[in-house]
Amino acid sequence: MTSKRKNSILILSTMVAVFIIVGVIYKQTKPTDQAQRHTSKETTSAQLKSSSLKSSSSSSSNATIASSSSNNDTNTSASGNNSTKATWSSDKQNKLSSFMSAWQSQMDQSFVGTYDGQEPNYYGITFPTDLTNGKYNNHIKFDEVTTAVTWSPDGSGESANKVVAIASGKVSKNNFNMALYFFVIQNNQPKVYISRTTNGDDLYFSETQNNDLKSGFANIFNN
Repeated sequence: MTSKRKNSILILSTMVAVFIIVGVIYKQTKPTDQAQRHTSKETTSAQLKSSSLKSSSSSSSNATIASSSSNNDTNTSASGNNSTKATWSSDKQNKLSSFMSAWQSQMDQSFVGTYDGQEPNYYGITFPTDLTNGKYNNHIKFDEVTTAVTWSPDGSGESANKVVAIASGKVSKNNFNMALYFFVIQNNQPKVYISRTTNGDDLYFSETQNNDLKSGFANIFNN
């Protein structure tokens, strides 16, 4: 074999060996690249899911807080309105005046009432003055129970017993046979209390048993 031919064979063998080595290296590195790309995709997907969950959780939390805040505001507002809202008016006062005028005529009795701009006098006790000056604080009893009442001609305030009108008068021709009526909004319900007696410094009341008087005041209050 000539020297020239030997060199050609050597060069060809070398080239084949180089191609084989390059092929081996390529096969070894390709799966790694694919694995890296796959891992990268999985990491990106996990990050997106985590971000979505955090966003959803944050939105839900904010919605809950907003709802709670709205409910609290509504409850506070409602509470405030219930405690201070005026539930009596000059129109209702005028209707009570007309009703009492007809009712006392029917009963053949005579009453003086705050609904007519007057100051009822009950055995020397003047209303509403002796009610507003504190003279009868802790001296008014509803059904034997000492009761705090408040003079409130428009029905507003936080008291559980708001007196919107007062009337006193004779229930017979005997000057010592008198009656005192308190027209009361008690826990947002109309009540009429009557006193026929006093005991020292205390005024004793019970709910009137006169159905016409009870229903008359209730109708005016509710309409």
